[in-house]
Amino acid sequence: NEKHFSQATFTTFGDAGPGFPFIDPEDPESDRHIDAMLEGVFEPWESASPAVREFLLELKCTVPAEMDVKLYFEDFKNLFKSIPENTASSVSGLHYGHYRVLSKLEDDSLIRVLFDIVNIAFITHSPLPRWQHATQLMLEKGKGPAV
Repeated sequence: NEKHFSQATFTTFGDAGPGFPFIDPEDPESDRHIDAMLEGVFEPWESASPAVREFLLELKCTVPAEMDVKLYFEDFKNLFKSIPENTASSVSGLHYGHYRVLSKLEDDSLIRVLFDIVNIAFITHSPLPRWQHATQLMLEKGKGPAV
């Protein structure tokens, strides 16, 4: 497995790109640049292409207020009841079937622990390190009629 976001290393804002110094998480000054991007007033570096400049203008936040991201326990449980059982949930290898069983138990304590972990991560804006990993495979499909 590799970090999902490392595939962008050599893109404009990847850690080897010309835009990275403006969004570098290690640089406290980055917050000012990111806020300027979201406000639509960021002035890019001199060599930025017209496409990059247009992209930056499109980053302007158009949401008038913050979204309500409150999670509800019953919604969380119902989510697992609606997803096909053989669907893999993550690189952990656990399938949703494991979570489906937890969501159907009379005793909610185990699914409540999982809910609390997810809820705390959302509230604190702190995703778990394992959420930053993904395996992506491109499967070549043969020619044939569309299904």
